[in-house]
Amino acid sequence: SAARTVEEAAAPSETRYVYAPLYGERYGERYSEGYGWGYPHRPYPPHGGRPDHGKPPPTSVPKTRDRSAQDRIELRIGLISDTHIPEARASLWPQVLDAFAGVDLIFHAGDIHEFYVLDELERVAPVYAARGNGEDGSGGRPTQPEDPRVRYAWLLPLAGLKVGLTHYVPVPERPPNFTLQRWIDRFFPDERPDVIVSGDTHVERIATIDGVYCVNPGSPTYPHNYDTQLAPSACSSSLPGARTRRFCS
Repeated sequence: SAARTVEEAAAPSETRYVYAPLYGERYGERYSEGYGWGYPHRPYPPHGGRPDHGKPPPTSVPKTRDRSAQDRIELRIGLISDTHIPEARASLWPQVLDAFAGVDLIFHAGDIHEFYVLDELERVAPVYAARGNGEDGSGGRPTQPEDPRVRYAWLLPLAGLKVGLTHYVPVPERPPNFTLQRWIDRFFPDERPDVIVSGDTHVERIATIDGVYCVNPGSPTYPHNYDTQLAPSACSSSLPGARTRRFCS
């Protein structure tokens, strides 16, 4: 079964553990007065956290829905993550759509929550999205249905590069258990990405680790896990073999 299961805590002040089988994830939640059980509490318990618990999620190297994007040398890709809508606000900030005007593709790195967010983004450009714990019932949220735009992991051939998209990778690395290579082995077992786009932390970051270019656009609604606020930013850089501009909001 793909349903979430919950190991109830002995008391509200303690941590309860939730297992989302599709994600192979076992994580903790804490109880807060007035809010109930909330966002996954870290660190993960040593006997249950990703990436070793449960079966790996499905991944493949699909053809992109837009062949012109697959074959082009230069692309403009809009990156966004952790929108938490409608928990954070009713809809995307209009500045996000303004920042993405003219992009060729949009990547959403998970914790979308309601998928009408993807409909908003798709009015601008084709959308690829990663499924995060926020779509699998974390914190009592509704589990979101299957959607062809959403996978646990995408590996896309774009502009001469293999670009991976998933919700969470450990950047910076946290050895010995949480390392980039273990996440690559889990989510991208067949081909190693040149670039990985991820989210989860709400903190924007760009780093190269073991030759993999890792990009986290942060959150436009809960930046650095602060209260709801607008947090637009823009950045651009060159990657080996391609010129790629990223609009991060």
